Amino acid sequence: WVKEHGAHPIIKLRGVGRTDEVVRREMSCYKLGADAMNAVVTEEASLLTQPNASQDAHDEWVSRHLGDSASRRTALPLRGDGRNNEAVKADILLVISGAKYALSRSPHMRLLRDELTATTARADDLARQLADATEEDRRQEAAITKVKEEAVVKEEAAAAAAKALTDRVNELEARREAEAEAKGALEARLAESQAELEQLRRTTTAAADALQAEVRKGRRLIVLVSLTFALLAYVTLAAPEQ
Repeated sequence: WVKEHGAHPIIKLRGVGRTDEVVRREMSCYKLGADAMNAVVTEEASLLTQPNASQDAHDEWVSRHLGDSASRRTALPLRGDGRNNEAVKADILLVISGAKYALSRSPHMRLLRDELTATTARADDLARQLADATEEDRRQEAAITKVKEEAVVKEEAAAAAAKALTDRVNELEARREAEAEAKGALEARLAESQAELEQLRRTTTAAADALQAEVRKGRRLIVLVSLTFALLAYVTLAAPEQ
């Protein structure tokens, strides 16, 4: 209640001796002042409001605000010759004009005007602060938007780099698989070549062995032929002597 009705910090809610009873008594005093001012303002508002142009409304308004004194009956008679609604209305308008003048000259009204001026100044200051805060919010929002846009650009660049890296990895993986296949084929071809080479080696070895056998046979045959020719030569040479 204290905060909602503008009594803070006039009425302190915490501290030494600030019991519920003390706070409630000060709240009651504050409310008495507010009710009194409301009554004055309400009364003044009714006094400054032109009533309806009817006899009953005129009677009620005059009785409420001006009473039934002799001075009033003399200055503003409600009955008599020529006192129709228009005449009474015109007199009541004069009363209201006088009340407005007195109200404008009263210390109470000066205080209200001063308070209104101070309130207006505070409102203008708050409006300027709000405008500055709003401008600062706009700048911060623009900075945040810029950061977000830069983040989006960086994110897109990172996504593009990640895609390029993924494509490169896929390419290298495909190349590795192709190289693995080529290596397998090469190893198979090498194995085949080694088998062929081994077979050729065996064939060559066998042929060399056969050739060496033939060479040994040829050498024995040559020796045999040489011995034969030598024997024949010997026989031939020995025959004439006999």
